[in-house]
Amino acid sequence: MPIIQSGEFLIDDETGEVVNAAFQTPFQIETMDHVEWLHEKLFNLNAEEAMLKAKRARYIENIDKMMYETQSKRDWLERRYFMDAEAVVRENCPKNAKSVKTPFGRAGFQKIGGNLKIAGGAEDAAVEWCKLNAPDAVKTVESVLVSKLDVNKEKMELTVKKGEKTLHIPLDQRIFFVEEETDKFYIK
Repeated sequence: MPIIQSGEFLIDDETGEVVNAAFQTPFQIETMDHVEWLHEKLFNLNAEEAMLKAKRARYIENIDKMMYETQSKRDWLERRYFMDAEAVVRENCPKNAKSVKTPFGRAGFQKIGGNLKIAGGAEDAAVEWCKLNAPDAVKTVESVLVSKLDVNKEKMELTVKKGEKTLHIPLDQRIFFVEEETDKFYIK
């Protein structure tokens, strides 16, 4: 496990994980000055991370432009020459063969299509048709939106309004439970 120093930290070169600080930590966090010291370190690391994310976004943006340009060049060549190339390959393809070799790969013919498709905008009609004629081909996904349940957490009961009436239904505690509320420490 080769260890390298990156700024104030020692890092495992293979995993990128910090294994220790390269500086001496002269104290435990015991006073507000120490908390402020920690907060400053975290603040600076957050700023560095934001800068790296912005850099990465620019790199990706530039690479995307380069990829678009490359794809555009390839598309132009295909539009310009594919019909001629297809005729030449068809003429020079050995009998009972579907392709010819070039130093850069193969050029040839393959069967495509023939698969069943749903016409654009006909998805709902296809689902209804399959419900009647091929129910195994219909995928149904159901889930519970817990945020839509009006629950009294102390009494473990669901409150349901039915017209003028309000019902209080005990929750099945084999299915539902209330997660223990805790405080999560943070420094932002």
